[in-house]
Amino acid sequence: QRQMCIRDRCGGAELGFLQAALYGIGVVAAVPTSPTGFATEKAVSAARGLRDLLVSMAAAVRSGGGGGGGNGEDPDDDVDNDDDDDDDDNEGDNAGGSLGDALDNGVAALGKFVVHHGLEWGRAGGARDVQALARAWTHLLPLRFDPEEAVPAHAALASALRDAELRNLLLQPPPPDGGGGGGGEGASSSSPIVRIGSICLEVVVMCSNDSPAARAYVQGLQTKMAEQAPSFPVALKAAMQLVKARQVVGSVPARGQFADAETINQFINLLNALR
Repeated sequence: QRQMCIRDRCGGAELGFLQAALYGIGVVAAVPTSPTGFATEKAVSAARGLRDLLVSMAAAVRSGGGGGGGNGEDPDDDVDNDDDDDDDDNEGDNAGGSLGDALDNGVAALGKFVVHHGLEWGRAGGARDVQALARAWTHLLPLRFDPEEAVPAHAALASALRDAELRNLLLQPPPPDGGGGGGGEGASSSSPIVRIGSICLEVVVMCSNDSPAARAYVQGLQTKMAEQAPSFPVALKAAMQLVKARQVVGSVPARGQFADAETINQFINLLNALR
């Protein structure tokens, strides 16, 4: 019902307000933790509320056919360099209108909570909550509607993966009782490392029209798929399958500059390390 309300009852003015509000939450989330204790139970509760709203928004975008909201997809058989989309940039995936833009703002804000405050919240006794928020963030990535918002958001993921503690947080397996897929860091499509790999792959594909490095990787991946079918890396194949599974029927994959060069190179290095 919440999904239907968001999709069907929010007009342009309401969506504009929602987009601005979620952007504002991101501004607050980026503020370093203060000595007075920004890492409070109320702050964690607010982040959980944001997560729940974003899950509903993502489902509304998907059901509205407006592109791949909520970890939208580029299928592995679409892992190509579609030059026909050069002039479209993000236009095709923007059929969701400002709901997609608002979703991107919100996912970026959730990431800022995780990156800037997650470790402190965890040390303050909220480790389970923080792990759930981190899982939700990776389930909602990548951003695919607003390149201007996507570039720093994907850079934040890249930065988190370079930090030992944050990387460990993002790669934590879900608890045995559920909460975001099962398994450890094996090559199953539900493992955290495969999910992170699928995000990296999708971002690289989205950037493959504008980035020579991304284009070269995608072209090389196609060749590798053809030449190494039996020995193709299991984890990389699982990441490709996860991207495909997130595809929204009828959507047009986003294309544009959704990440900076440093982020693209780091994502490619991570993909090359998948086995």
